[in-house]
Amino acid sequence: MLGKPCKYYLTTGDFRGTVSPAMPRPTITEGLKYYTSTEALEAIGLTREEFNRRLDQGVLPKPTTVNGVGLRLFDDAWIKKAKHIVGLEKHKQAQRARNNHK
Repeated sequence: MLGKPCKYYLTTGDFRGTVSPAMPRPTITEGLKYYTSTEALEAIGLTREEFNRRLDQGVLPKPTTVNGVGLRLFDDAWIKKAKHIVGLEKHKQAQRARNNHK
């Protein structure tokens, strides 16, 4: 189930209210809601390794946006597409498993 959107919002480069000095977080400008990588992978039901591998291989769409320090952010449309792709992969795996048991 999809959780609440994170409190992070896309900015044009102003990073006020950082969580730690090493990891700046976006703030509000355009009022668009985004999910962090951790929230996105939890929403689509993948481990961090599976999530990163699928992104790197191009199985999942590119992140909605990546800020200047490399923080990947994902919107609701991205989550919906990714869930669909993961669902198709699981369906194909189940079909292969059934065919192997025949």
